[in-house]
Amino acid sequence: MKKESTLSLRCLIVDDELKAQKVLARLVAETTWLELLACCSDVGQALELIVTKRPHIIFLDVEMPGLSGLDLLKALPLPRPHVILVTAFREYALDAFEYDVTDFLLKPVSREQFLKKILKITIRDHEQFYFPEARDRSTEYQNAPGDHNASYLPAGGLQSQGFAWLRSNGKFHRVPHKHISAVQALKDYVKIFAKEGMLVVRENISVMERRLPDSDFIRIHRSYIINRHHIKTIEGNMVTMTDDKRYQIADSQRRDIILKLLTREQP
Repeated sequence: MKKESTLSLRCLIVDDELKAQKVLARLVAETTWLELLACCSDVGQALELIVTKRPHIIFLDVEMPGLSGLDLLKALPLPRPHVILVTAFREYALDAFEYDVTDFLLKPVSREQFLKKILKITIRDHEQFYFPEARDRSTEYQNAPGDHNASYLPAGGLQSQGFAWLRSNGKFHRVPHKHISAVQALKDYVKIFAKEGMLVVRENISVMERRLPDSDFIRIHRSYIINRHHIKTIEGNMVTMTDDKRYQIADSQRRDIILKLLTREQP
C-alpha cells in the first residue's frame, strides 16, 4: 500500500510521442509524491495548461511538430516551473544549460535516472518532512552499492556539499557557502554577494533560502538572507557585515531574528 504525501508536486508531460508519454506517466504514477496533471503533444496546449494548472515540474520534449520545446521555453512566464528536457539527442544537453532549465533526461528514460532528477528537485525546494517517501528514497540511494551514490547525493542532502552552483551571465560558478556573505532579492532574480564578487542569478529568494544551509544562513527580511559568520555588528535594526554592507532586519520579527543570529544550533 502506498503512503500518502502531505503535499504533491504537480507534473505536466509535453511530448508528441505517445510511447514517451506513457513511460513518463508511469514513472510519475509510481512516485507517490508526484501528481500527473496531463499529457499533451503540442506547445499551444501546453502553454494553456501551464497558465491554468500551474505545474511544479514540466517534462518537455524538444523536437515536436510546429513549435518546438525550445520555443515553449522562450514563452514561459516568470517565475517559471522546473523544466526537465527529455530527448533522445545528447546535443540538446547544451540547450538545457543555455535555456536555464532544471535538468536533462536522455531517452529511453530509466526509472533510476528519473528518480534522481525528481529527488534533486524535491530535496532542494521543499522541506523533507512533507515528502517522507522522497527522504526514504534518497537514503536508499546513499546506502546502495555502486558509484551512482557518490555522483548523486552526499549524506545529509544537497546542502552538505558545502557549495552552490550559480548561473550568472551564461556561466556556472561553483561558490562555497562560506564565501557567500548575503543574498538580496531583485524580483525574479537575486544578487549574491560573495568573495568571488557579486553575481546576479535568476532565482527566487525563497528557493535560494532553501538551497543554503540554515545552520549558516538566516532570512532577516523578505529581501535579505545573510551568512551569520560574516556579521560584524548588530545595531538596532541594522546588521553590518564584514564587507561593510548593511542590511535591515524586519521590524515584525526583530526579536526572534536577533536571537537566531546570536545563537547557533548545536549539532
